[in-house]
Amino acid sequence: HFTILKVMPENVEKVTRILGSVPTREFYTSIKGIDTGLLLESLDEPGKLYSFSIWDSPASAQATFANPDYAVLIGDLRSLLLAAPAHCGNIQLIGRTFQAQPPTEKSYIHQTHLTVQPENVPRLISNLYSEKMLAISQAVPGLLRTDALESLDEPGRMISLSWWESPTAAQKAYQMPEYEDLLSEIGTCFIKKPERFGFRVLLIVLYGEASWAQI
Repeated sequence: HFTILKVMPENVEKVTRILGSVPTREFYTSIKGIDTGLLLESLDEPGKLYSFSIWDSPASAQATFANPDYAVLIGDLRSLLLAAPAHCGNIQLIGRTFQAQPPTEKSYIHQTHLTVQPENVPRLISNLYSEKMLAISQAVPGLLRTDALESLDEPGRMISLSWWESPTAAQKAYQMPEYEDLLSEIGTCFIKKPERFGFRVLLIVLYGEASWAQI
């Protein structure tokens, strides 16, 4: 689940403190269904934040966001927001871990937004996660994990999510000939040109008992 928050860049630290506070962590620890919570900031738009949470089901997330205690918890955020939060639920189609350690607050997360006809989703996944590509990804320095997500509200609207030790590691990987070859193979699937976004990790909390490799 993504919640997009827009604040003044000088208020990013305040938002991070609120979402990383003891009451917030205690609330999420007390509920069921959540594994991981992250707060990300866009590298291209300072002050544009993604609150990204990983759940065992849409129902668990929806029940939490409808909880009156949740409304109280985020009350301190309202005065900092420049616009109403935007929400987006996604289903994980597939994911692969390449390094055992979880990301840290020095990590980098890259999103590529892909739009295809819903019937082309299996073809795209088979290309992105072919045995050849998985072998290449395993050898890429600094790559921690990749995930493919599809919007619950817009079938065919996908996010290719990759987790990196640093922006430099990601930039080097995207200049590899193998990456260009992959784009050539899957280019005919797209309805429009893929959109690419980079984020720095402000906060990460592992709530569930699942290990990083199982998320």
